[in-house]
Amino acid sequence: MKRKVSGCSLLLILLFVFDSLPAIASEFQLSKDGVGPIVISMKIDVRNEKEELTAFPRKVAELTLSARNDSGQEITYSKFCVQAERRMKGCDFQLKTPKKKVWEPGEELVWTLDAKARRGIENPKITIVELKSATAAKDVEVGTTTGEPLEK
Repeated sequence: MKRKVSGCSLLLILLFVFDSLPAIASEFQLSKDGVGPIVISMKIDVRNEKEELTAFPRKVAELTLSARNDSGQEITYSKFCVQAERRMKGCDFQLKTPKKKVWEPGEELVWTLDAKARRGIENPKITIVELKSATAAKDVEVGTTTGEPLEK
């Protein structure tokens, strides 16, 4: 007697197997216009928004990002953009230094956020959108800089 596996059963099996994608931590070094390096450690965990089983569960990306100012300079303002792998415009996550706070050399800042998981968020890219240094003769907005993976 042959037994058929229905499409619904196969879908439930696949949902169970791929319920939560593994989180992968990445490290980057960013610098721009003589300010840097800023060492970034980033981990993204993708999970179902709700615990109960549904046919097409909505995914949520949880970002944990730490940034350490290894520039030797005080940074008065910084803004970072985290994008899904193939995204060309906009940010999936925007991170800023707290207002009225100077980011001291050697200090580490940590952000924990969650948002709708877009396709490709498992392989994110991070860029500096804006950076202002307290030691520069004039605070300037810098162009976007893509992080380079750290060599080990």
